[in-house]
Amino acid sequence: NTGHGGMESAEQVWPLVEPWLARHAAEDNWFLHVNLWDPHTPYRVPAAHGDPFADAPLPAWLTDEVFAAHQRIAGPHTALDIGMYEARPANVPADAWPRHPWSLETRADLRRLIDGYDTGVHYADAYVGRIVAALKAAGIYDDTAIIISADHGENLGELGIYAEHGTADVPTCRVPLIVKWPGGARGVNSDFHYNLDLAPTLVELLGGTPSPLWDGQSFAYAIGRVGPSHDTRDELILSQCAHVAQRSVRWGDWLYIRTYHDGFRPLPEELLFNLSSDPHEQHDLAPIRPDLVREGAWRLARWQSAQFQKLASSGSDVTDPLWTVIREGGPFHARVVAPGNPGSPAALRAYLARLEATGRSDGAAILRFRRAHLLG
Repeated sequence: NTGHGGMESAEQVWPLVEPWLARHAAEDNWFLHVNLWDPHTPYRVPAAHGDPFADAPLPAWLTDEVFAAHQRIAGPHTALDIGMYEARPANVPADAWPRHPWSLETRADLRRLIDGYDTGVHYADAYVGRIVAALKAAGIYDDTAIIISADHGENLGELGIYAEHGTADVPTCRVPLIVKWPGGARGVNSDFHYNLDLAPTLVELLGGTPSPLWDGQSFAYAIGRVGPSHDTRDELILSQCAHVAQRSVRWGDWLYIRTYHDGFRPLPEELLFNLSSDPHEQHDLAPIRPDLVREGAWRLARWQSAQFQKLASSGSDVTDPLWTVIREGGPFHARVVAPGNPGSPAALRAYLARLEATGRSDGAAILRFRRAHLLG
């Protein structure tokens, strides 16, 4: 912890990591957790790192036509409102983050944002490389377990959202996971796993027995050749309650998304995507595949029923936390109860006016209808 509250970059973290490794590398049974923020908004890699992706093409799916459509979408962290309910937040100096644009008005702005994120990953990777080099120099690399993961992914145009982890979909909820285990397997495991599966996996790899009370399911078989191959999951339930209130079901090639609170985005109540043919979630198939919408809703209801069964039999509270979030006023970044909060009624009226002034009257009309009870 460098004391910078998540606004630090890797060159501020490394001076704490390097001497710690020098002091403890030769010891047994130590654990080091290093958090690198550089791929997180605002994209903040120092200019001295250069522009490693300056000559790389932009993602092919972000065509001029798609980009123009995104500029007409209303809502926080959409193309014209990277700062949530505005472009650049009023308390952020214009030159504070040169790699991080606050409004995507041109293709050059889009490139700066995509390259800003990619450069953040590149910069973090370079410092992971320094850690690996230190372990090798100490002669302990082969005996050290290394786990690289994250708390979320990033929307980079999917659902029209940029530079945010705002939805219960694949770009947000598919987190990286690289496990290098002494004597472990090499390769890629493409089974469905939750992030909470990592805890029982590590317990099993270390010779213990995961608690039967845990929701997690060990996948040690895929890493350390420990035990038989377990039954794999045939679906995942994804969730989001920070920017919207959503739950989703991922099965086969399909993603079904159910929105309970839209986070001031004109999202439909149900969405359906074929991730095999449409990995960037551009074509909502819900209107033409009601059969799969019903299957997604059934899978979600079955999962919810199982969770309440566990709560009722082993817990003291049978309240669904998603509904607690809505009762409290909505997701943290989309609340309408606190004066001065971007989601307050006065600020909402100002945002609707901004949408209308920036060519997004259709979205403003939907939000005005949905929030009529708040606007008075």
